Amino acid sequence: MDEKFTSQTVGDNVRRLRKGQAMTVRELSFRMRDINAPIAGSGITEIEMGRRGVSVDQLTAFATALDTSVLALLTPCTDDPEREAILSGSLPETARNLYLWLRGERSLVDKIIDDEARNAWLGRTVPSWTWYSENKD
Repeated sequence: MDEKFTSQTVGDNVRRLRKGQAMTVRELSFRMRDINAPIAGSGITEIEMGRRGVSVDQLTAFATALDTSVLALLTPCTDDPEREAILSGSLPETARNLYLWLRGERSLVDKIIDDEARNAWLGRTVPSWTWYSENKD
């Protein structure tokens, strides 16, 4: 896979969230070290520029260090939910559809046309405990 769409999205979001907290690259590097996920400032800069990807362990550590969610790091950032966006392995989709897919609310591959198909998709997508209503006693 030559295109690193997801790496670019994560890098853009790390930079946006870091700057939104008026945090320097060095400060983020210190936070990452403090949560046992050390990464040099130069590595963070490479990630923010989309030239370096992150492991899933680094992804969760960045979310912790930036006080956000993994979902926020993976979702293409745009003010227009209908803007076309792409993540690695996907076809171009609207930012809204990618967000719903990342949340486990929508398939990007199959059209879910009935409850049986939706339940099958949910069975391989989200933990079963999420299927139940919070009000169920």
